[in-house]
Amino acid sequence: MSATFSNISKNDWLIKIQKDLKNYNLEDLKFMINDSLHVSPFAHFEDIQHFNPVNIDSPKANNSWEIIESFSDECTIENNKIILQALQNGTNALKIKFEKEYGIPALSILFENINPEFISIHLSGNLSSIENLLQYFISKNHALDKIIGSIDNINFSKIPKSFKKFRHNVRIYLESDPVVELSQFLFKYYTIFSDYSNEVVSLNNFSKISQIEIKIGSNYLLNIAKIRAYRILYNLLQESFSLESAPIKILVNNSFETNNLTVEENYILATTHLVSSILGTSDGIELIIPLMGKIKNENNSRILRNLHHLATMESNLDKVIDPLKGSYFIEKLTNQIAEAAWNSFHSRIRN
Repeated sequence: MSATFSNISKNDWLIKIQKDLKNYNLEDLKFMINDSLHVSPFAHFEDIQHFNPVNIDSPKANNSWEIIESFSDECTIENNKIILQALQNGTNALKIKFEKEYGIPALSILFENINPEFISIHLSGNLSSIENLLQYFISKNHALDKIIGSIDNINFSKIPKSFKKFRHNVRIYLESDPVVELSQFLFKYYTIFSDYSNEVVSLNNFSKISQIEIKIGSNYLLNIAKIRAYRILYNLLQESFSLESAPIKILVNNSFETNNLTVEENYILATTHLVSSILGTSDGIELIIPLMGKIKNENNSRILRNLHHLATMESNLDKVIDPLKGSYFIEKLTNQIAEAAWNSFHSRIRN
């Protein structure tokens, strides 16, 4: 069918666009990334001829993602019931930060009737509690090679080798300038790779089990491009260390720049956060809204859970890997911020 349409040059399109804009200038509508970097709202095939469409390397066979929810570390029957209810209603990834040390008896209460083989578990905080939890899983005769999860700042010498699918999680802090954020990510991993010394796991294998946890803001298009740029830059860093190419796992949680919105407006904004995270090819997504508080509100959790379900069951957003591949604007935006971050990172290590 495409053969029946003649190609229209970028210049021809610009003439048509300017005619429609009348007294407005297209460049006045440019997409600002930072003071020195911007992208025109119009992108054409000619703009991306100098590079191939971005190859987003993903560990998934489709565009599915983990539905992540944070829970208290309190080892009580009540907290166990809250977690079980969330799992029954669609959550499939638990995120727990241990504030103190818990023994196996206490942890057995927290994880009563929870089978870790069917969910993902993301852990942080007290290392002794984490070690005890892993020992509890061993004592319950779970298939350890099926348990998927991550641990912040993992010490591989303390983790049993049987947990083959646990990843090293690194938190990346949100910056208003995505170029700064991405270049800091590169420098952090450059430092990790350069200083890496571990008798348990080789650097090459370590790079294959890395995971980052990032935040996104309210800029819908920039969120998409930033997540995609993370994948590209990690692959470039692996190449520079002569490591085998392996995709990094990306967990996303949303951030609100303002709290003066109504609850309903926060839900709408969370929906745009979710969709941009999905289109950016995130591996796991945690949605929050401001003022949810430390006490878990089941109504808020249920609505946020259902946003995930609507995105899959009704919108089928989980079916296509990298659904925006071939979008000239997204390709151009992704490459420009990735290239700027790569150049900024190299300037930093040279100095």
